[in-house]
Amino acid sequence: MNKIDEKKLEELFPPVLILILGYVITIIYFYINGDRLISSDSASDLILANLLNRDGGILSHTWFYSTELIIFDTQFVFKPALLLFPNDWHMARTVAHAVLMALYLISMLWVIKVSKIGVSGLWAVAACSLPIGWRYVVTVSWGMFYVPNFVFTFAMIALLIMAVQSKNKAALYSVLLFVVSFMSGVRTLRTMLQVNIPLVAVAVIMLLCRKYKEFLKCDDSRIRKIDKPLMFYTAIMFVASVLGYCYNSFHLMKGYFFTNYNMSTWERFSLNQMISVTGDFIEAYGWHEGTTIISIAGISSCFGLLLGIAVTLSVIFLFWKHSKILSDIEYFIVLYTLVSTVICIFIFAHNAVYFPQYWVPIMPFGYMCLAIAFKYIAANYDFLKKMKYGLCCGALLVFVSTAWLMIPLGRNEVDTWTLLPVISWIEDQGYTKGVSSFWYGNFTTEISDGKIEMWVVDDFEHMNIYTFLQETSHVEFPDDDLFVILSQKEYEELSDSVDQYIIHQTPEFTVLGFEAGEDYRGIITEAYKE
Repeated sequence: MNKIDEKKLEELFPPVLILILGYVITIIYFYINGDRLISSDSASDLILANLLNRDGGILSHTWFYSTELIIFDTQFVFKPALLLFPNDWHMARTVAHAVLMALYLISMLWVIKVSKIGVSGLWAVAACSLPIGWRYVVTVSWGMFYVPNFVFTFAMIALLIMAVQSKNKAALYSVLLFVVSFMSGVRTLRTMLQVNIPLVAVAVIMLLCRKYKEFLKCDDSRIRKIDKPLMFYTAIMFVASVLGYCYNSFHLMKGYFFTNYNMSTWERFSLNQMISVTGDFIEAYGWHEGTTIISIAGISSCFGLLLGIAVTLSVIFLFWKHSKILSDIEYFIVLYTLVSTVICIFIFAHNAVYFPQYWVPIMPFGYMCLAIAFKYIAANYDFLKKMKYGLCCGALLVFVSTAWLMIPLGRNEVDTWTLLPVISWIEDQGYTKGVSSFWYGNFTTEISDGKIEMWVVDDFEHMNIYTFLQETSHVEFPDDDLFVILSQKEYEELSDSVDQYIIHQTPEFTVLGFEAGEDYRGIITEAYKE
C-alpha cells in the first residue's frame, strides 16, 4: 500500500468505524431492550401495519391517524416485516428498524457524496448513526418516526445538488424533483416548512446578493454561479410540494380520519420564546436535564451541550467569516442550514403546536456544517487527519451517546416497563380484550404480539373513545369478558366501589375484571363521580 492510500485509510477508518458501530449499537440495543424503549405512540405504527396487512392497501379508512395523514411512511417497511414475523412483533420491529436506519444513513451518504464535502462528511453520518440526544433518540434511533422524513429530505437535497451542477439534464432533474417534492408534500406539511420554503429563501438571498451587490455590500463570496439554476429548481420543488399538500388536505382528508395542521394558530410575538426554542435546538445535540452532575451521564450531557454549541458556531462563522473558502455547494448547505434554522425559530416560537423534537430534522445538516468546518481546520493542521485523532473524536461521540445507553428512555411519558409483568399476567389469564388510557393501550397490544386488542379512552370520568391512533371500529366498546388497566393515579381518582372488581394489583397498576354483559363503563364513570 502506497503512502497516499495509507493517508486516505487513516482519514477514512475512524468515521467508517464509528458509523458502523453506531448502526450496530442502535439496532442491537433496541433488540435487547426494545420492550422498554417503545411507547403507545410508536406501537401504533406496528398496529397500523397489522391492520393494513389484514385489510390491504397503504392507507386505512378505518384508522384514526394522528396529526397528519402520512402516506409514504414507515408502513412500507413495517408491513413486510410483520408479514415475516406475524407472531413475534418485537422481531418484526427490530428488522424494520434495521432497514429504516440503513435507508436513512444511505440517503445521507448520498448527500455527502454529491456535495463533495469529502471524508469529513462521513463524520456527520457517523454522528447520526449514534443515539445522541433525547429527542433524536425518541424520534429516530428507537422511534423511527422521522426516518421517512429524512429519506425524502436527503433525496430532494441530493437531486437538487446534482441538478444545479448539471448542464444538460434540466428536463430530467425537473421531473425528478417535481415527483419527489410532490410525494413529500403529500406526506406532510413539515417538510415544506423545513425544506422547501428555506430552499426558496436561499435561492432568493443568492439572487439578491448578485443583483444588489453594491447596495447590500456583498463581497464576492456571496455571488455564486449556482444561484439562477437554484432559483429555477427550488421554484419547481416548492410548487410541487404545495400541490402535494393541497392534494393531502383537500382530497385525502375527505375519506380518512386525522387532525389537520390547518387548525394550528399563531401565538403572541415573543422574543423570549424565540430565545427559548433556540436553546431547544442547541440542547437537541445531547444535553440531558435531570442527569446527575457527577456521573457518566451528566458529564456526557456537558459534552453534548458543547457539541450543540460547536454546531451553532460552525454555521455562524462559516457563513459570516469564512464563506470565501467554501465551494458553491458547501456554501449552499451552510446557508440552507442557517436559513432553515432561522425560519424554524420564528415558526416554532409562535406556533400553538410546538414540540422540541421538531428540531430533529435540522440536526443532520448541523452536523454537516460542523464537518465542513472541520474539513478546513484539518487542512491547516494536517496532524488532525491521523487515525489516532480520528479515533479519539469517535470515542468522544460514543461517549456523548452513553447517557441514553445507560438510562434507556428513563424520561418516557410513562414508565411503561413497569407494565410488562402486568401484561404477562393478563395473557396468562386468557384475556384478549381490554380498556385503558392512551399510554398503556397500544403498548399492551404490541407487547402481547397483537393477541390483546385494546380500546383506548380519553379519560375514565366519561369513558369516551380516544379518536387518536386506534381503529375507528373502537367507537363501539366490546361486550365480552375484558379487563381495565388503571395507573395508580387513575385508580386513586375512583371510589372504593370498584375494589370488588380488582383482579390484579401492583404498586404501579390496578387491573379490573368484568364479565360479558356487565356495564363496566357505567360502573367506572359512577365511581369517578362519587
